[in-house]
Amino acid sequence: MVAYYSSDYDVKCQLDTCKTYPVITDSDRGEVFCGGCGLVLVQNLDDTTNENRSYSAEDFMKNARTGPGGSLTMFDKGLSTVIGADKDSSGKSLSSKTKYEFNRLRTWDQRSKSRKTSSLSKAF
Repeated sequence: MVAYYSSDYDVKCQLDTCKTYPVITDSDRGEVFCGGCGLVLVQNLDDTTNENRSYSAEDFMKNARTGPGGSLTMFDKGLSTVIGADKDSSGKSLSSKTKYEFNRLRTWDQRSKSRKTSSLSKAF
């Protein structure tokens, strides 16, 4: 168990006997708990730190664990999936068979979105 004292989280134990104890973060279990009574204050934390140190932007992106954070300015908090254009990840054009399959997937993706989602995307 890797535990360290942390002041990163704005949570405190509400018990009178625990107000002087520090908040402890257990990164292995993804929990923040009271150092006095052991009450779990935050659960299921994601480790968003990079795997190792990076000295260039390319290394930073290669070692990143998560994508961009959610945003309240977007109707779906920025978590939607968009099927892109007819190119693969390296920028090469797809074969005609694969283009057809992706067009079909795009059609079903649009049909599967609810009317409320569609309205919200137009509103934002």
